[in-house]
Amino acid sequence: MSEGGVLVWVQHLLGTGHLHRAMAIAEAVGRKGVSVMIAAGGPGIADGLSRGVRLRALPAIRAQDAASFALIDDSGQPVPPSLWRARARALVQWVEELRPEVVVTEMYPFGRGAFHDEIDTMLTCARRVRPTVMAVASVRDILVSKDEARRARMVERFNANFDRLLVHGDARLVPFRATFAPVDALRVKPEHTGYVVRPVAPTSGPRAGVVVSAGGGAVGARLIDAALAARPLCSAAGEPWTIVAGRRADPAQVGAWRKMAVGDVTVLGSVDDLPERIGAAKLAISQAGYNTVAETLMVGTPAVLVPFETAREDEQSVRARHVERLGRAQFLHERILEPATLAAAIDRALTLPYGTPELAFDGAERSADILAAMATGSDDE
Repeated sequence: MSEGGVLVWVQHLLGTGHLHRAMAIAEAVGRKGVSVMIAAGGPGIADGLSRGVRLRALPAIRAQDAASFALIDDSGQPVPPSLWRARARALVQWVEELRPEVVVTEMYPFGRGAFHDEIDTMLTCARRVRPTVMAVASVRDILVSKDEARRARMVERFNANFDRLLVHGDARLVPFRATFAPVDALRVKPEHTGYVVRPVAPTSGPRAGVVVSAGGGAVGARLIDAALAARPLCSAAGEPWTIVAGRRADPAQVGAWRKMAVGDVTVLGSVDDLPERIGAAKLAISQAGYNTVAETLMVGTPAVLVPFETAREDEQSVRARHVERLGRAQFLHERILEPATLAAAIDRALTLPYGTPELAFDGAERSADILAAMATGSDDE
Protein backbone atom coordinates (compact mmCIF):
# COMPACT_ATOMS: atom_id res chain seq x y z
CA MET A 1 0.00 0.00 0.00
CA SER A 2 1.27 3.47 -0.88
CA GLU A 3 1.84 6.09 1.77
CA GLY A 4 -0.71 8.78 2.51
CA GLY A 5 -4.43 8.42 2.25
CA VAL A 6 -6.95 7.82 5.01
CA LEU A 7 -6.82 5.69 8.16
CA VAL A 8 -10.17 4.90 9.81
CA TRP A 9 -10.39 3.67 13.41
CA VAL A 10 -13.63 1.88 14.32
CA GLN A 11 -14.75 -0.21 17.28
CA HIS A 12 -18.03 -2.14 17.38
CA LEU A 13 -19.01 -3.60 20.74
CA LEU A 14 -22.48 -5.13 20.48
CA GLY A 15 -24.06 -4.44 17.11
CA THR A 16 -22.26 -3.97 13.80
CA GLY A 17 -23.65 -0.60 12.70
CA HIS A 18 -20.44 1.33 13.35
CA LEU A 19 -18.40 -1.12 11.30
CA HIS A 20 -20.86 -1.13 8.39
CA ARG A 21 -20.92 2.66 8.29
CA ALA A 22 -17.12 2.92 8.42
CA MET A 23 -16.74 0.31 5.67
CA ALA A 24 -19.24 2.07 3.41
CA ILE A 25 -17.43 5.38 3.77
CA ALA A 26 -14.00 3.79 3.33
CA GLU A 27 -15.08 1.99 0.17
CA ALA A 28 -16.45 5.25 -1.24
CA VAL A 29 -13.11 6.95 -0.50
CA GLY A 30 -11.27 4.07 -2.17
CA ARG A 31 -13.37 4.47 -5.31
CA LYS A 32 -11.93 7.97 -5.61
CA GLY A 33 -8.42 6.55 -5.90
CA VAL A 34 -7.32 7.33 -2.34
CA SER A 35 -5.55 4.71 -0.21
CA VAL A 36 -7.69 3.61 2.73
CA MET A 37 -7.00 1.43 5.75
CA ILE A 38 -9.53 0.49 8.44
CA ALA A 39 -8.30 -0.46 11.90
CA ALA A 40 -11.21 -2.38 13.41
CA GLY A 41 -11.28 -3.64 16.97
CA GLY A 42 -14.51 -5.58 17.39
CA PRO A 43 -15.30 -9.30 17.28
CA GLY A 44 -15.32 -11.28 14.06
CA ILE A 45 -12.75 -9.20 12.18
CA ALA A 46 -9.95 -10.64 10.07
CA ASP A 47 -7.21 -8.96 8.06
CA GLY A 48 -8.16 -8.66 4.43
CA LEU A 49 -8.85 -6.51 1.39
CA SER A 50 -12.44 -5.48 0.64
CA ARG A 51 -13.26 -3.41 -2.45
CA GLY A 52 -9.95 -1.61 -2.32
CA VAL A 53 -9.95 -1.07 1.43
CA ARG A 54 -7.22 -2.65 3.57
CA LEU A 55 -8.86 -4.06 6.70
CA ARG A 56 -6.66 -4.60 9.74
CA ALA A 57 -7.94 -6.39 12.83
CA LEU A 58 -7.00 -5.11 16.26
CA PRO A 59 -7.05 -7.62 19.13
CA ALA A 60 -10.78 -7.95 19.71
CA ILE A 61 -12.72 -6.22 22.46
CA ARG A 62 -16.49 -6.49 22.82
CA ALA A 63 -19.28 -5.70 25.24
CA GLN A 64 -20.17 -8.43 27.69
CA ASP A 65 -23.89 -7.71 27.42
CA ALA A 66 -26.39 -5.01 26.58
CA ALA A 67 -27.05 -4.06 30.19
CA SER A 68 -23.58 -3.34 31.53
CA PHE A 69 -21.51 -2.83 28.38
CA ALA A 70 -18.53 -4.12 30.39
CA LEU A 71 -15.58 -4.63 28.06
CA ILE A 72 -14.25 -8.16 27.63
CA ASP A 73 -11.77 -9.94 25.39
CA ASP A 74 -12.38 -12.88 23.04
CA SER A 75 -12.20 -15.34 25.93
CA GLY A 76 -14.93 -13.51 27.84
CA GLN A 77 -12.56 -12.11 30.46
CA PRO A 78 -12.04 -8.47 31.46
CA VAL A 79 -9.64 -6.78 29.07
CA PRO A 80 -6.08 -7.20 30.44
CA PRO A 81 -3.49 -4.40 30.22
CA SER A 82 -1.46 -6.52 27.80
CA LEU A 83 -4.28 -6.47 25.26
CA TRP A 84 -4.59 -2.70 25.44
CA ARG A 85 -0.83 -2.43 24.90
CA ALA A 86 -0.99 -4.80 21.93
CA ARG A 87 -3.72 -2.70 20.32
CA ALA A 88 -1.72 0.50 20.79
CA ARG A 89 1.40 -1.11 19.30
CA ALA A 90 -0.58 -2.28 16.28
CA LEU A 91 -2.01 1.18 15.69
CA VAL A 92 1.45 2.75 15.87
CA GLN A 93 2.77 0.18 13.40
CA TRP A 94 -0.03 0.83 10.91
CA VAL A 95 0.27 4.60 11.21
CA GLU A 96 4.01 4.39 10.55
CA GLU A 97 3.31 2.13 7.57
CA LEU A 98 0.60 4.30 5.99
CA ARG A 99 1.64 7.80 7.13
CA PRO A 100 -1.95 8.95 6.59
CA GLU A 101 -2.97 12.40 5.46
CA VAL A 102 -6.26 11.97 7.32
CA VAL A 103 -7.18 9.98 10.43
CA VAL A 104 -10.87 9.28 11.06
CA THR A 105 -12.25 8.06 14.38
CA GLU A 106 -15.72 6.51 14.34
CA MET A 107 -17.75 7.94 17.29
CA TYR A 108 -14.75 9.15 19.32
CA PRO A 109 -14.61 11.59 21.13
CA PHE A 110 -18.43 11.63 21.26
CA GLY A 111 -18.42 8.00 22.32
CA ARG A 112 -15.96 5.14 22.87
CA GLY A 113 -14.32 7.05 25.71
CA ALA A 114 -12.85 3.83 27.12
CA PHE A 115 -10.56 3.76 24.08
CA HIS A 116 -9.13 7.23 24.68
CA ASP A 117 -5.58 6.06 25.43
CA GLU A 118 -5.10 4.05 22.24
CA ILE A 119 -6.67 6.79 20.11
CA ASP A 120 -4.44 9.40 21.73
CA THR A 121 -1.44 7.17 20.99
CA MET A 122 -2.56 6.78 17.37
CA LEU A 123 -3.10 10.51 16.84
CA THR A 124 0.20 11.40 18.51
CA CYS A 125 2.03 8.98 16.23
CA ALA A 126 0.18 10.29 13.17
CA ARG A 127 1.32 13.84 13.94
CA ARG A 128 4.89 12.64 14.46
CA VAL A 129 5.13 10.89 11.09
CA ARG A 130 3.17 13.57 9.22
CA PRO A 131 2.82 16.90 11.06
CA THR A 132 0.16 18.12 8.60
CA VAL A 133 -2.18 15.19 9.28
CA MET A 134 -5.86 16.10 9.70
CA ALA A 135 -8.14 14.41 12.25
CA VAL A 136 -11.84 13.87 11.59
CA ALA A 137 -14.50 12.76 14.07
CA SER A 138 -17.17 10.66 12.37
CA VAL A 139 -20.44 10.19 14.27
CA ARG A 140 -23.91 8.84 13.64
CA ASP A 141 -27.00 11.04 13.68
CA ILE A 142 -27.79 10.66 17.39
CA LEU A 143 -25.64 10.46 20.51
CA VAL A 144 -26.45 8.62 23.71
CA SER A 145 -27.38 10.91 26.60
CA LYS A 146 -24.45 11.79 28.87
CA ASP A 147 -24.04 13.97 31.93
CA GLU A 148 -22.71 17.51 31.68
CA ALA A 149 -19.19 16.61 32.80
CA ARG A 150 -18.83 13.96 30.11
CA ARG A 151 -20.14 16.36 27.47
CA ALA A 152 -17.54 18.91 28.58
CA ARG A 153 -14.80 16.28 28.24
CA MET A 154 -15.99 15.48 24.71
CA VAL A 155 -15.76 19.15 23.76
CA GLU A 156 -12.28 19.43 25.28
CA ARG A 157 -10.98 16.35 23.47
CA PHE A 158 -12.49 17.38 20.15
CA ASN A 159 -11.14 20.91 20.29
CA ALA A 160 -7.66 19.67 21.23
CA ASN A 161 -7.36 17.01 18.55
CA PHE A 162 -9.81 17.30 15.65
CA ASP A 163 -10.21 19.42 12.53
CA ARG A 164 -13.61 18.30 11.18
CA LEU A 165 -16.82 16.76 12.49
CA LEU A 166 -18.90 14.67 10.09
CA VAL A 167 -22.40 13.82 11.33
CA HIS A 168 -23.95 11.03 9.28
CA GLY A 169 -27.52 12.19 9.41
CA ASP A 170 -29.82 14.89 8.11
CA ALA A 171 -30.50 17.98 10.21
CA ARG A 172 -34.03 18.10 8.79
CA LEU A 173 -34.80 14.97 10.80
CA VAL A 174 -32.41 15.24 13.76
CA PRO A 175 -29.98 18.17 14.04
CA PHE A 176 -26.79 17.32 15.90
CA ARG A 177 -27.55 19.83 18.63
CA ALA A 178 -30.72 17.86 19.48
CA THR A 179 -28.55 15.28 21.25
CA PHE A 180 -25.41 17.35 21.83
CA ALA A 181 -26.38 20.64 23.46
CA PRO A 182 -22.86 22.17 23.72
CA VAL A 183 -22.39 22.08 19.94
CA ASP A 184 -21.56 25.80 19.84
CA ALA A 185 -18.53 25.16 22.07
CA LEU A 186 -16.89 23.02 19.36
CA ARG A 187 -14.08 24.67 17.40
CA VAL A 188 -15.80 23.86 14.09
CA LYS A 189 -19.41 23.42 13.07
CA PRO A 190 -20.72 19.89 12.46
CA GLU A 191 -21.23 18.91 8.83
CA HIS A 192 -24.32 16.78 8.21
CA THR A 193 -23.44 14.38 5.39
CA GLY A 194 -26.76 12.58 5.06
CA TYR A 195 -27.35 8.96 6.00
CA VAL A 196 -24.77 6.35 5.06
CA VAL A 197 -26.70 3.60 3.31
CA ARG A 198 -26.31 1.48 0.20
CA PRO A 199 -28.51 3.06 -2.49
CA VAL A 200 -31.73 1.12 -3.04
CA ALA A 201 -34.75 2.45 -4.92
CA PRO A 202 -38.30 1.93 -3.60
CA THR A 203 -40.25 -0.75 -5.43
CA SER A 204 -42.19 0.34 -8.49
CA GLY A 205 -44.55 -2.61 -8.26
CA PRO A 206 -47.20 -3.67 -5.78
CA ARG A 207 -46.09 -4.18 -2.20
CA ALA A 208 -46.74 -7.32 -0.21
CA GLY A 209 -45.83 -8.80 3.13
CA VAL A 210 -44.25 -7.82 6.40
CA VAL A 211 -40.51 -7.90 7.14
CA VAL A 212 -39.39 -8.26 10.75
CA SER A 213 -35.67 -7.67 11.34
CA ALA A 214 -33.47 -7.62 14.43
CA GLY A 215 -30.38 -5.82 13.15
CA GLY A 216 -27.22 -7.75 13.91
CA GLY A 217 -29.22 -10.13 16.07
CA ALA A 218 -27.45 -9.60 19.38
CA VAL A 219 -30.42 -8.11 21.25
CA GLY A 220 -33.50 -8.74 19.12
CA ALA A 221 -34.93 -12.01 20.46
CA ARG A 222 -37.77 -10.42 22.39
CA LEU A 223 -38.96 -8.50 19.33
CA ILE A 224 -39.08 -11.64 17.20
CA ASP A 225 -40.94 -13.57 19.90
CA ALA A 226 -43.52 -10.81 20.10
CA ALA A 227 -43.85 -10.52 16.32
CA LEU A 228 -44.59 -14.21 15.87
CA ALA A 229 -47.24 -14.02 18.57
CA ALA A 230 -48.70 -10.74 17.26
CA ARG A 231 -49.20 -11.92 13.69
CA PRO A 232 -52.58 -13.66 14.18
CA LEU A 233 -53.84 -10.67 16.20
CA CYS A 234 -53.26 -7.96 13.58
CA SER A 235 -54.73 -6.97 10.23
CA ALA A 236 -51.60 -8.18 8.41
CA ALA A 237 -52.18 -11.80 9.46
CA GLY A 238 -53.00 -12.78 5.88
CA GLU A 239 -49.77 -11.35 4.49
CA PRO A 240 -46.55 -13.34 4.05
CA TRP A 241 -44.11 -12.55 6.85
CA THR A 242 -40.31 -12.76 6.72
CA ILE A 243 -38.34 -12.84 9.97
CA VAL A 244 -34.65 -11.91 9.65
CA ALA A 245 -32.92 -12.79 12.93
CA GLY A 246 -29.48 -11.33 12.16
CA ARG A 247 -25.97 -12.73 11.83
CA ARG A 248 -25.33 -12.80 15.58
CA ALA A 249 -28.59 -14.51 16.51
CA ASP A 250 -28.26 -17.83 18.34
CA PRO A 251 -28.64 -20.60 15.71
CA ALA A 252 -30.57 -22.74 18.18
CA GLN A 253 -32.99 -19.86 18.75
CA VAL A 254 -33.41 -19.38 15.00
CA GLY A 255 -34.31 -23.06 14.74
CA ALA A 256 -36.85 -22.68 17.54
CA TRP A 257 -38.49 -19.74 15.77
CA ARG A 258 -38.79 -21.80 12.60
CA LYS A 259 -40.68 -24.43 14.56
CA MET A 260 -42.92 -21.75 16.10
CA ALA A 261 -43.76 -20.17 12.74
CA VAL A 262 -47.28 -20.93 11.54
CA GLY A 263 -48.66 -20.25 8.07
CA ASP A 264 -46.86 -18.12 5.50
CA VAL A 265 -43.92 -17.19 7.73
CA THR A 266 -40.27 -17.56 6.71
CA VAL A 267 -37.52 -17.34 9.34
CA LEU A 268 -34.02 -16.53 8.09
CA GLY A 269 -30.74 -16.14 9.92
CA SER A 270 -29.41 -13.31 7.79
CA VAL A 271 -29.78 -11.91 4.28
CA ASP A 272 -27.72 -9.65 2.05
CA ASP A 273 -30.72 -7.90 0.49
CA LEU A 274 -32.62 -6.67 3.54
CA PRO A 275 -33.22 -3.14 2.16
CA GLU A 276 -34.69 -4.60 -1.04
CA ARG A 277 -36.96 -6.88 0.98
CA ILE A 278 -38.12 -3.98 3.14
CA GLY A 279 -38.63 -1.85 0.03
CA ALA A 280 -41.01 -4.44 -1.45
CA ALA A 281 -42.99 -4.92 1.78
CA LYS A 282 -46.13 -3.25 3.07
CA LEU A 283 -44.62 -2.89 6.53
CA ALA A 284 -41.30 -3.19 8.34
CA ILE A 285 -40.99 -4.12 12.01
CA SER A 286 -37.62 -3.58 13.62
CA GLN A 287 -35.61 -2.01 16.35
CA ALA A 288 -34.41 1.52 15.65
CA GLY A 289 -30.73 1.13 14.86
CA TYR A 290 -29.05 3.54 12.48
CA ASN A 291 -28.78 1.27 9.44
CA THR A 292 -32.23 -0.29 9.53
CA VAL A 293 -34.05 3.00 10.10
CA ALA A 294 -32.10 4.81 7.38
CA GLU A 295 -32.71 1.98 4.91
CA THR A 296 -36.41 1.81 5.77
CA LEU A 297 -36.82 5.56 5.28
CA MET A 298 -34.89 5.41 2.00
CA VAL A 299 -37.17 2.76 0.49
CA GLY A 300 -40.31 4.48 1.76
CA THR A 301 -41.85 1.65 3.78
CA PRO A 302 -43.97 2.41 6.88
CA ALA A 303 -42.57 0.88 10.04
CA VAL A 304 -43.16 -0.18 13.59
CA LEU A 305 -40.06 0.72 15.59
CA VAL A 306 -39.36 -1.03 18.89
CA PRO A 307 -36.07 0.53 19.96
CA PHE A 308 -33.46 -1.24 22.02
CA GLU A 309 -33.24 0.76 25.23
CA THR A 310 -31.50 0.46 28.58
CA ALA A 311 -30.65 2.87 31.37
CA ARG A 312 -27.42 3.62 29.46
CA GLU A 313 -28.71 3.50 25.89
CA ASP A 314 -31.42 5.86 24.62
CA GLU A 315 -30.11 6.52 21.10
CA GLN A 316 -32.62 4.23 19.39
CA SER A 317 -35.56 5.66 21.35
CA VAL A 318 -34.63 9.19 20.30
CA ARG A 319 -34.36 8.11 16.66
CA ALA A 320 -37.68 6.26 16.75
CA ARG A 321 -39.43 9.28 18.24
CA HIS A 322 -38.15 11.57 15.50
CA VAL A 323 -39.20 9.15 12.76
CA GLU A 324 -42.65 8.85 14.31
CA ARG A 325 -42.94 12.66 14.34
CA LEU A 326 -42.06 12.60 10.65
CA GLY A 327 -45.14 10.44 10.11
CA ARG A 328 -43.21 7.40 8.88
CA ALA A 329 -43.45 4.99 11.81
CA GLN A 330 -45.23 3.90 14.94
CA PHE A 331 -42.99 3.95 18.02
CA LEU A 332 -43.50 1.23 20.62
CA HIS A 333 -41.43 1.20 23.81
CA GLU A 334 -39.70 -2.12 24.42
CA ARG A 335 -40.85 -2.02 28.04
CA ILE A 336 -44.50 -2.39 26.93
CA LEU A 337 -43.78 -4.81 24.10
CA GLU A 338 -46.39 -7.58 24.13
CA PRO A 339 -48.20 -9.39 21.30
CA ALA A 340 -51.31 -7.24 21.79
CA THR A 341 -49.47 -3.90 21.91
CA LEU A 342 -47.39 -4.84 18.89
CA ALA A 343 -50.49 -5.92 16.95
CA ALA A 344 -52.13 -2.58 17.69
CA ALA A 345 -49.01 -0.70 16.54
CA ILE A 346 -48.96 -2.77 13.34
CA ASP A 347 -52.56 -1.84 12.57
CA ARG A 348 -51.79 1.86 13.08
CA ALA A 349 -48.62 1.70 10.98
CA LEU A 350 -50.47 0.11 8.07
CA THR A 351 -52.40 3.38 7.68
CA LEU A 352 -49.21 5.41 7.12
CA PRO A 353 -48.24 6.52 3.60
CA TYR A 354 -45.54 5.01 1.42
CA GLY A 355 -42.81 7.21 0.00
CA THR A 356 -39.26 8.40 0.60
CA PRO A 357 -39.04 11.56 2.74
CA GLU A 358 -36.97 14.58 1.68
CA LEU A 359 -33.80 13.46 3.42
CA ALA A 360 -30.25 12.84 2.17
CA PHE A 361 -29.22 9.19 1.85
CA ASP A 362 -25.90 9.69 0.04
CA GLY A 363 -23.81 10.12 3.18
CA ALA A 364 -21.08 7.73 2.08
CA GLU A 365 -20.39 9.68 -1.12
CA ARG A 366 -20.59 13.06 0.58
CA SER A 367 -18.22 11.89 3.31
CA ALA A 368 -15.87 10.42 0.73
CA ASP A 369 -15.79 13.68 -1.20
CA ILE A 370 -14.72 15.51 1.96
CA LEU A 371 -12.12 12.95 3.05
CA ALA A 372 -10.65 12.48 -0.42
CA ALA A 373 -10.30 16.24 -0.83
CA MET A 374 -8.54 16.47 2.54
CA ALA A 375 -6.20 13.59 1.66
CA THR A 376 -5.25 15.01 -1.73
CA GLY A 377 -4.85 18.61 -0.62
CA SER A 378 -7.79 19.90 -2.67
CA ASP A 379 -9.97 20.71 0.32
CA ASP A 380 -11.30 24.26 0.50
CA GLU A 381 -11.69 24.33 4.30
